[in-house]
Amino acid sequence: MNAKQAPTAQAPLGEPDAHLASRHMQTGVRIVLILCLMATVGLLLFNPAAAYLAAISVPVLIVVLVFVGFLERRSRAERLRTAGQSQISQHEVDVDVETIGVITVLKVVGALAVGSFIAAATIFDLATLGIAASVAFLIFLLTQLYILPIFFLESERDEREKLTGSRD
Repeated sequence: MNAKQAPTAQAPLGEPDAHLASRHMQTGVRIVLILCLMATVGLLLFNPAAAYLAAISVPVLIVVLVFVGFLERRSRAERLRTAGQSQISQHEVDVDVETIGVITVLKVVGALAVGSFIAAATIFDLATLGIAASVAFLIFLLTQLYILPIFFLESERDEREKLTGSRD
């Protein structure tokens, strides 16, 4: 009977938003990683000269997957809450807000990377596409560098407002 009462004490709070966002980000990164690996194998079979284009992102995606896994483990309810806790603690709010901000920045940087690859693919030939995409990504990143903290701060503010119910 006691084993059944423990989960019901945490049921009203549910999992933190940061945990859910981390799980969704992990799923997205895994899907992209699988697609990149499949594209690498396909390109090795049909166009070996272009196989590096799909394989170039695999190490980066693995690092992102490990980092997002760390964020997911850190934001689990059992790590942030004590037994019988009925309200969200300040520590949980801080972890939630920080995790959401980091995930937002990762999504923006990922969108910049995909955009730079698409922009380079429309202009350059296959021999220089990897170099052109890397240069375009660095240029996009440098021109957007002052905006990335704004994305981070804005997502943190929105998440804090959602959790606490008050605007800072």
